[in-house]
Amino acid sequence: MNRSLAPRFAILAFVMIGAYLSMYPLQDKIKLGLDLKGGILLSMEVETEHIPEDKVEEEVDKAMQIIRNRIDQFGLSSPGIGREGSNKIVVELPGEKDPERAKAVIGKTARLEFRLVNDDLLASAVEGNVPEGYELIHTDIRDPVTHERTETRPVLVESRVLMTAENLERAYPTFDQITGMPNIAFNFNDAGATQFGEITSRNVNRRLAIILDGVVQSAPVIRSAILGGHGVIEGRFTMEEAKDLAVVLNAGALPAEIRIIEERAVGPSLGLDSIVKGLWASALGFALTVGFVVVWYRFAGLIATVALLANIILVLGSMALMGGTLTLPGIAGLLLTVAMAVDANVLVYERIKEELRSGHTLRTAVDAGFSRAFMTILDSNLTTFITAVVLYKFGAGPVRGFAVTLMVGILASMFTALFGCRTLFLFCLRNPRMLRMAI
Repeated sequence: MNRSLAPRFAILAFVMIGAYLSMYPLQDKIKLGLDLKGGILLSMEVETEHIPEDKVEEEVDKAMQIIRNRIDQFGLSSPGIGREGSNKIVVELPGEKDPERAKAVIGKTARLEFRLVNDDLLASAVEGNVPEGYELIHTDIRDPVTHERTETRPVLVESRVLMTAENLERAYPTFDQITGMPNIAFNFNDAGATQFGEITSRNVNRRLAIILDGVVQSAPVIRSAILGGHGVIEGRFTMEEAKDLAVVLNAGALPAEIRIIEERAVGPSLGLDSIVKGLWASALGFALTVGFVVVWYRFAGLIATVALLANIILVLGSMALMGGTLTLPGIAGLLLTVAMAVDANVLVYERIKEELRSGHTLRTAVDAGFSRAFMTILDSNLTTFITAVVLYKFGAGPVRGFAVTLMVGILASMFTALFGCRTLFLFCLRNPRMLRMAI
């Protein structure tokens, strides 16, 4: 091999092997989007009526971060979270089959409060005489076997909130040692432990209500001061409910109320059908493209075909490395980059032909062809890349999937067409007859 070509082939080998290893095995490394895998799409609106105008964007950003944290702890793969307009959030949950559970985890406000209970004034409060400084709320009574809510009972609590989840360090599901029922244990940080210890030491033999989103989950009697910063929420939960409540407590409370305005489910069978049709369309488009370049450019068409295969490997490898998600529009973006890669090769080949017709030598024609086609290729790819950036910035969901694939594909096609193909052409210069046949 010509020594000057050794570094070029080394770079090609390094990039292609790296891309192949990044995407192998393909089914484990490439995540499928909602339209291919099936799942749930939720469009939510953040209630901003009571938020100052200059704080709306900040509060919506906070809500997005908390939702993202909840989804991460929820254990879902490749979720998509995007923003639409000033106060709308779109969440895609590929593979999720339980919309009610997803809505409960994502949209739950999760306001945890600790308030003192007054049983002496309860009867009067139930009759409508709620004392000043108190609030009548309810607690759910559940069937011990089915865990279904059977009734609600009123509880009179002080309006003053003694403590919130601000200093909560960790919440996790656990089991009652006597009944075996699932509960939610929680730990406070040092500041929270000190505060909780002071509250319980001042109110021994009184009931302390643990309230989650306006519902009393439990109201145990404080037998002694709790100084370790540990506690348990009892509420006849199922294990799934205990896990989900722990998730929302750990992720934090939403800064504002969230209303679900659209819910859409995509079945896995529809996703599989999309995959099959997308693969058939890709295969047909690739075959027609390869057929054209081979018939028209003969041996040079085979070089272009190798570049196209390398381009696809680079795109898939890059997406796997970035943890990207492949959607149906993403497959369309992949096909578009294949067409752009062929376009780059056509520009180069036609330039080389023009140079040969002008009487230049093979080496001069190849160098001039790649050099003079460079600016045209760069211009067309750059304008498309800028469009893809805009789509990614302002789009959401499938539009972003298309934009990501397109951006990665443009960079890959530039590399394969201008660097990879040129390396193969320079290698063919060692056999002028082969190169003459190629063009």
